[in-house]
Amino acid sequence: MCDEFFGKVAELMMTENISRHKRKRLIIFITVITLLSTVTTTVAWFSVNTFAGVDNLNFSICASAQLKVGMENYGTEIDGLDYVLARKVFRKFEALNLSYIRDEIDGLLAYLDELFGEENMNECKDYLKMLKKLV
Repeated sequence: MCDEFFGKVAELMMTENISRHKRKRLIIFITVITLLSTVTTTVAWFSVNTFAGVDNLNFSICASAQLKVGMENYGTEIDGLDYVLARKVFRKFEALNLSYIRDEIDGLLAYLDELFGEENMNECKDYLKMLKKLV
């Protein structure tokens, strides 16, 4: 509705001989309406979303060749490795042609079980199973 109105106004300004004073007033009016709609939308959005914050934030800092800052508590080293492999390494598989690695996923799952135990590396296993379903 507003687009039609402003479109007609712009068309009239181009086709008809309108004084410079009227054009300025019209431009100011359109600018004020645009600003009001932006402000009311922003106020409405902030009134709906009254809380934006963080419930729990944990930092762990390790010093080595590089400074590493972790935002999550992984529990054990195996849990940390599980997270890194699933999120950083195995995620790269999505960029590959999954049909080529489909037959290898079962072997990788068995190797993870053998190497880390069946109770560990659950994020990696879930991610690899999800990749296998995609194929």
